[in-house]
Amino acid sequence: MRFAFYWLNLGFGGRLVALVLISLLVSCRPTAVPPTPATIVTMATSAVGTERTVLETQIATFAAQNPTIEVHLVDVPESSAERYYIYKSWLGRQDPTVDIFMLDLIWAPEFGANNWITPLDRYVTAANLDMRQFLPAMVQASTWNGQLVAMPWFADVGLLYYRQDLLNAYGFLPPRTWDDLVETAAIVTRSERFQNPVFTGLVYQSAPYEGVTVNYLEQVWSYGGDILDESGTRVVLNSPEAVLALEDFAALQQIAPPGIRYFAEEDALNYFASGNALFMRNWPYAWAVLNAAGSPLQGQIGLAPLPQGRSGVSVNTGALGGRQLAINRYSEQSEEAFALIAFLTSTEQQNYRAIHVGQNPTRLVSYQNTAVLQNNPHLSPLYDVIFKAHARPIHPAYAQISAIIQQQVGRTLRGEQDAPTSTANMAEAIQAIINQTQPTAEVNP
Repeated sequence: MRFAFYWLNLGFGGRLVALVLISLLVSCRPTAVPPTPATIVTMATSAVGTERTVLETQIATFAAQNPTIEVHLVDVPESSAERYYIYKSWLGRQDPTVDIFMLDLIWAPEFGANNWITPLDRYVTAANLDMRQFLPAMVQASTWNGQLVAMPWFADVGLLYYRQDLLNAYGFLPPRTWDDLVETAAIVTRSERFQNPVFTGLVYQSAPYEGVTVNYLEQVWSYGGDILDESGTRVVLNSPEAVLALEDFAALQQIAPPGIRYFAEEDALNYFASGNALFMRNWPYAWAVLNAAGSPLQGQIGLAPLPQGRSGVSVNTGALGGRQLAINRYSEQSEEAFALIAFLTSTEQQNYRAIHVGQNPTRLVSYQNTAVLQNNPHLSPLYDVIFKAHARPIHPAYAQISAIIQQQVGRTLRGEQDAPTSTANMAEAIQAIINQTQPTAEVNP
């Protein structure tokens, strides 16, 4: 009111001077500087449930530490096959929208060979990261043509789950060989079926997708066979060990449910978690599910390496699995994208993820962390198994190699073709692919 009173009692000249003074005061008032717009980094992920919640918490922590970077999550299907084709579609048209891809372990060579993802060596050097602090097999699987093309995020390995309560009740130890497993399963199943007609000896993955490839390869490795030689250029699959492995793999159907040829990971887990099987081959994630509050099998489950082959070869090996984080070759903010990847793969965040989700870290030191081991007591005895996990062939045409295995192994599983024929066919077709310089066929990964 005081300002209005003075204004009304000023003459024309006075009002003019006052107007000028007010204009000068307004023009001298400090102007608010607009905030620098954040750089948006997008990350493709299929994380759901607790895994999604933990990832969002990690990203919130990253955002607090990096206020100039805003992270957006892009949902992609949980199915590896669907994600694979979505990624290839984006990359085929050089789409820069998604900056970070969550890769299945077997994709890095193909994506690297096609120049779809950014080599990370200079970023690793700039960030002073030591890749010797990661699981060697994970680093090897993340490298193509001498360049690191992805960062190991979390690791997986094929494992044997068993009903500890039932083995104790029947006086059996965890099986050392596949023959031991079959014999134990037959005895326990025969008795348990008086109470549970659908009880079976073993569940695993045998549907025509990457799962059957992995389960078959674990059999081959357990007998001392392999797909490629050390150079990665010569196929050594057509061997007596591989034939025997396929014969025994087909024979496992006799101690499995009738629909085993259609089982994927979740099918096997659901069947086992319902108390209907003695043994299960699956990945480490199943441990948390089986021991969750309310699980009918909580505290009754044991873990062991996959059995040795009947040949007596002293090999207990599961397939190496897991996820990596890679940068889109066409990303327009690769520096910021790597900052997020370095954060998520740091020791602190690896430990956090292991504690809250139960996923296996790729940092070696995490397996000595007290909090990690307290929350995941199964990790300590599994360290050697994870460390010695067997990588699938590291080759840009691996998807085609896997498709051939799925086809030929499937024929033997269905009784359409004997093991020697399927093995010889696989070896010949895979060698033809290895001899090619570039993969050409579209396949189901």
